[in-house]
Amino acid sequence: MTRIVGIDLSLTGTGLAAAVNGEWVPAEHQSWSLITKRVTSKGATKDQLQQRFDRQTLIAQEILAQCYGSDLVVIEDLFTGPKAGHVIDRAGLWWRVVGVLLHQDIKVIHCTATQAKKFQTGNGAADKGAMVRAAGKMWPEWEPSTNASTEDEADAIALVNVGLALTHDEWPFPATDYRLKVLNDIRKQQQLEEVPA
Repeated sequence: MTRIVGIDLSLTGTGLAAAVNGEWVPAEHQSWSLITKRVTSKGATKDQLQQRFDRQTLIAQEILAQCYGSDLVVIEDLFTGPKAGHVIDRAGLWWRVVGVLLHQDIKVIHCTATQAKKFQTGNGAADKGAMVRAAGKMWPEWEPSTNASTEDEADAIALVNVGLALTHDEWPFPATDYRLKVLNDIRKQQQLEEVPA
């Protein structure tokens, strides 16, 4: 069995997606199942260090519980632009999650939001609605875990799709030129030869 997880990390609404295929099935008959989840948390600007640490701990535990036993995790890079909020807390959470995964010998690849959007839609500046629509087309059986904020799960699906494409020759969606370019860029940036599944 192969399990690939995508993490769209956030302090308020982390999107998680896992693509799993069955064991003991010939490669030409393998099919992928998709599971998504959203991890939510609320904090306050007046929170002190202990409260911020405790919040990060709870978020990380819930995320990591979905990742154990995975063959590959693809996580979105940290966004540090001028509109980025709570950069220190988000960076701490990002490294906490990535550090545990690496310590558990789980392969981790990071991907920019632009790369994930380009892979999923063909447009590196796609809006949230376009990401949700593309996720639904690529995975017609996908049922979001919540009716609100499905874009977090759609972003995580994009990351799972990147991981699936990096590790397998056969994809459950079309292998377009723009998708192949995104994969080549990620391979070059992270010096990836082959990504074991």
